[in-house]
Amino acid sequence: MKLIPSEDDGAADSSLHGYDAADAHISIPPSLYFARIVSGRMTKTSRGEDGYKLTFEVVEGQYRGRRISRTWLFSERAIRFTKRDLCDLGLNHSKQLREPYPPIGRELYVTLNIGLKIGDEFFNIIEEIKLLDDYPGEVPVDAEEE
Repeated sequence: MKLIPSEDDGAADSSLHGYDAADAHISIPPSLYFARIVSGRMTKTSRGEDGYKLTFEVVEGQYRGRRISRTWLFSERAIRFTKRDLCDLGLNHSKQLREPYPPIGRELYVTLNIGLKIGDEFFNIIEEIKLLDDYPGEVPVDAEEE
């Protein structure tokens, strides 16, 4: 199996087409965004801790289509905050954390208050999430297809 294209097969040129023009800064500017919940699932962190990861997709404006994720931990120190935040999204029982989220056939929309954390590099943090009863805009066409 050939993993790296050779210089003479042209595959490298076509796959690198947008590399030079791509923006290396992938952060979304701090602001309030309308987003849909793409998925929620149990996960393990790089340190082996159990967590619950939610992925959101911005549905309006210049950053439409951009995705941002957040992971909540189940450690003794974090469990209160995890339970508080996930209950606000309708995840009230541990059984629900093992089921598909959002529930099959249901679109869930939120407002995300996104901040920017500065350390060795810039990256987004989700400061606040609010589940919406109804999405105030038109449902994006591609959101219905997934």
